Amino acid sequence: MLEPLASLSEYFKNICASVLHEDQLMKMHQRITIILCKLEIIFPPGFWNVMEHLLVHLAQEVYLCGLVYYRWMYPFKRFFKWLKQNTKNKSKPESSMVIAYLMYEIKTFGSYYFDTTLPSMNSTIARNEVPYQHGPPTTFIVFQMKGALFGQCRKHHLTQAEYNVAHLYMLLNCNEVQPYLQ
Repeated sequence: MLEPLASLSEYFKNICASVLHEDQLMKMHQRITIILCKLEIIFPPGFWNVMEHLLVHLAQEVYLCGLVYYRWMYPFKRFFKWLKQNTKNKSKPESSMVIAYLMYEIKTFGSYYFDTTLPSMNSTIARNEVPYQHGPPTTFIVFQMKGALFGQCRKHHLTQAEYNVAHLYMLLNCNEVQPYLQ
C-alpha cells in the first residue's frame, strides 16, 4: 500500500523538478499508468473522477510546455488569498484589496528607513537574546555571560568525554588563559 503512494509522490517531485530530460519524461509517462492501476486496487471506485485521469497527461504537458515552475500559479494564489483575507469592505472588495496592498507596501517601505521598533512583516524578533552583563573582575569572561532558559528543564550529567570537551572549550575561549597557551 505504501509503494504506489511513494511512487506517486516521486512522480510529482520529478514533475516539479528544475531540470528534466526528455527520456526521463517518457519513462514517467509510462510509469504513471502503472501507478494509477496500483492505486485503483487501494482506493474505491467512488474516489476516481476525471481529475485523477489528468495525471496521465502531466508528463506530456511538461514535455510540450516546459518546466512547471515557470507556469505555476501557487505563489499568485497565495498572494490573492492574503489579499482576500485583508478585505475589510465586503461591498467593494477590489478597492479594499488595493488599500490592503498599499498599506503593506507603506509598512514595508517605512521599515527600511525607521527604527526597528516599527513592526513589519520583514522584521524579526530576536529570540533568547540576553544582554551582556559584566561580572566581578576576578571571574573569567566566559562566566560573565548569562544564558537564557530554552525548552523544558531537565537534568543531564556529563560523561567524561563531554566534560573534557567543555573543559577544552573553556581553556581555548578564555582571554585570561591565552597568555598561558603561548
